[in-house]
Amino acid sequence: MRRFTLEEKRLRSFVRSSIERLRHSTGQTLQHEASSAAYENAQKQMGSILENIEAKTMNIKNSQSELEKNKLEALEAHKSEQTYIKEQEALAPLEQAARQKVVELKSDMDSERSQGSVLKAIMQAKKSNQIEGIYGRMGT
Repeated sequence: MRRFTLEEKRLRSFVRSSIERLRHSTGQTLQHEASSAAYENAQKQMGSILENIEAKTMNIKNSQSELEKNKLEALEAHKSEQTYIKEQEALAPLEQAARQKVVELKSDMDSERSQGSVLKAIMQAKKSNQIEGIYGRMGT
């Protein structure tokens, strides 16, 4: 059974009292017509209010379900965030090690480049007979 709000109860009470007044009236036509018009007006207002209540009740239910859905999504997002933070923390040392390895490899590459340029300079000096006793790269 449907529960009535205070506003609906007041309207019903108003309608009932209007009906009671009509029953006890003396039968004067103008008074009867005015009461009848007031009764019809009250019925229309009550119908409009009931429709408004139903619409707002549906809006509340929809908002509550959307709120619950958003809460679940937020919880899932928070869990995912925590997982990614843990992964990031686990990968940080690997990243640091990889960066260190890159620095070492660059240093080795620069060193080899430097040695190669020294060897080229020596071989160039040999070709121009500026240095004696060098026979080749392998000592031949």
